[in-house]
Amino acid sequence: MYTPLGLSFFYFGIHKRTLKYCHSCVPPSQSFLLYEAMSAIRPINICIRHGRVSYDISVLQDQTISVLQSCIESITAIPPDRQKLLYKGWKATHTPETTIQDAGLTNGIEVTMLGPTDQQLDTVAKVESEHQHRERVMRERELKGTVKVCPL
Repeated sequence: MYTPLGLSFFYFGIHKRTLKYCHSCVPPSQSFLLYEAMSAIRPINICIRHGRVSYDISVLQDQTISVLQSCIESITAIPPDRQKLLYKGWKATHTPETTIQDAGLTNGIEVTMLGPTDQQLDTVAKVESEHQHRERVMRERELKGTVKVCPL
């Protein structure tokens, strides 16, 4: 990965304590162009709330929502196809290729994310399969009829 002067990254903080870095590959020939472009674009801070946990993420305004979703996936392990982002100014017409600025995300905005983790989906599937098994056993018992015990 080429990260000249550390300019090609966006970062996010987990609970405002830990910083992790997501790097983009930038060829050395484009590093100066990247520096020039980034000097005009400021990162914005977004607070993502999922359940009772909140994450602070910093991204560039010209990045797409899909970049934001992949960043959220690296934090929460929820894939983008299961993420539902709700915020003031959200529109159903926003696609993953809409830029963050065009989507109306501004500095300091709070975004609520809805979406189950793999563990939550597994739990739901397990409960549903147990329920189906119980129903099947009850039907089988019903078809057999009641058994009368005769005293000797």
